[in-house]
Amino acid sequence: KFMADPPGSGNCDGSGFYTVEDKVEISAKANDGWGFKSWDNGEETSERTITVSEEEVANTFTAKFVKRITVTVEVNNEEGGTVTGGKVYDAGDQATLTATTNSGWRFTGWEDGSIANPYVITVPDEDTTYKAIFVEQVEVEAEADPTNGGYVLGADTYDANSPVTLTAIPYNGWRFNGWFQDGFITNT
Repeated sequence: KFMADPPGSGNCDGSGFYTVEDKVEISAKANDGWGFKSWDNGEETSERTITVSEEEVANTFTAKFVKRITVTVEVNNEEGGTVTGGKVYDAGDQATLTATTNSGWRFTGWEDGSIANPYVITVPDEDTTYKAIFVEQVEVEAEADPTNGGYVLGADTYDANSPVTLTAIPYNGWRFNGWFQDGFITNT
């Protein structure tokens, strides 16, 4: 006799009526969306040979199956980097997702709010998608003109489209005249 655990997760080839001491090949086959895990005795090979016993309870075999889950990985911008770790797993397994950043970009975290990298997840009971968020980096240059008139704070590399504060500090005897870009005043 064959049983699937949980019910409906698979079936068995080899069930039937046999003579005591017969050697019988049985094999567990998972239904769609499931994977074979082990037999009730812990054996992890889906195909096995059993010897038919006089005791009915000794002729009952349970195959344990586990849900197979697709973990999909994506990026918000393909220019920003790549992600690995997406594949089919057993529900409840640990999966490691890793984001690799391209030059000129920064990994800011995952769409679900985690900033871990690599990101170790417990695979849920249903197909799931994880998205890595990359932000382009932009270098902001600012300098005093003339350089002996003062200095500027805030020049650095920033996330694209983020606010930046630049501060002009004049030396004694000098005053701030305004911000110029490409020779034209942009802000006083």
